[in-house]
Amino acid sequence: MAAIINWAQSGLIFALSFVLVIAFVVVAHEWGHFQVARWLKVRCEVFSIGFGTAIWERRDRHGMIWRLARWPVGGYVKFVGDADASSTPAEDPGQRPTDPAERRKLQATGLYHYQPVWRRAAIVAAGPVASFLLGILIFAGFYLMIGESRPPARVDGVAAGSAAASAGFAPGDIVIRADGIRVKTFEDLRTMVSLRADTPIAFEVRRGEQSLTLTATPQRREIVDDFAGKRSIGVLGLQGRPRPEDLVPVRYGPIAALARGSEQCWTIIASTGTYIGRIFTGRENGQDISGPIAIAYAPGKLVTAVSGGEANAEAGWGTRVASAVRALFLFSAILSISIGMTNLLPIPVLDGGRLVLYGLEALRGRPLGAGAEGAMFRLGFAAILLLAVFATWNDLRRFGIFDQIGAVLS
Repeated sequence: MAAIINWAQSGLIFALSFVLVIAFVVVAHEWGHFQVARWLKVRCEVFSIGFGTAIWERRDRHGMIWRLARWPVGGYVKFVGDADASSTPAEDPGQRPTDPAERRKLQATGLYHYQPVWRRAAIVAAGPVASFLLGILIFAGFYLMIGESRPPARVDGVAAGSAAASAGFAPGDIVIRADGIRVKTFEDLRTMVSLRADTPIAFEVRRGEQSLTLTATPQRREIVDDFAGKRSIGVLGLQGRPRPEDLVPVRYGPIAALARGSEQCWTIIASTGTYIGRIFTGRENGQDISGPIAIAYAPGKLVTAVSGGEANAEAGWGTRVASAVRALFLFSAILSISIGMTNLLPIPVLDGGRLVLYGLEALRGRPLGAGAEGAMFRLGFAAILLLAVFATWNDLRRFGIFDQIGAVLS
């Protein structure tokens, strides 16, 4: 009975953590679309959190429906004149009035698809921008309230036989740059190396009063991550343990906190861009791309690890809840930035694909016909579906689901 209760409790924690994080991040993204549309006098019909049948909805005084749907794994803003949640126009773009006066009249009524290209592009781009802003603001809030310690990337130990040992690294070295990119902390170094397996990196190192250049090639290793399962990363063989004198807390004012939050946002974008670039150049096979299982698993695992960790073993419920909330906010920041990047991919159905279509419309002077646009959206949907299947397969492999199924069947 105790095992069943623990299982049910863990399941509830994982489900609630996932729903709260997804809802929070999705609301921010969709609010970006909605707010810019409202500023530009474009009429919205539905603001929905989740897909499927509505479990709650309310119509406001402007006639817009605010909806909470059954499947809380996304959301959308539906504009007046949309055929569905993907903002496909209800009418054939080629059949729209060509008379300028008639078009201006329809534009003045707030119909989305009759707005100038720049307005529609601004509304579409506002979603990813809002996602980035949410991540920046969360990080900035932590830097403002808590600050941080930023010890240098000081080498404490070098593993025998490792790539770092072959390159000539020694304890006490401080890594300043890697391939010309400034390395500020050991965590920066670890992130950069993990994304560059089997790729030579030139390091600028300070050893006492000397400045050295060492070249090392991170070795590819498969590790087991408590939050992301099995992952293939680059490893140098360096250990870093900050000295007490390095752990001087840095305090930030509002402007500096925003700047630091923006820097953290850019770090995530650059790291993700590096990984995607390596996939297209054949240096990575994409097996570390996370899917819905990993996204659903991570918030709950993070909450249970933080609230039940050694640091909080003797703490009261208040401290545990505070730790869990902080962890969820930080995960939300990372996920929000990732969603912003994903939505900017040039795939029809996504925001990036819409921006490409609007760019083509601006060049042609008229929108694509319903047939061409529909075909592109179907291809985009198929691409998203294939990516989701591939990412889910990765999740099943990383978390050892296939191994568990094989053990049961055997």
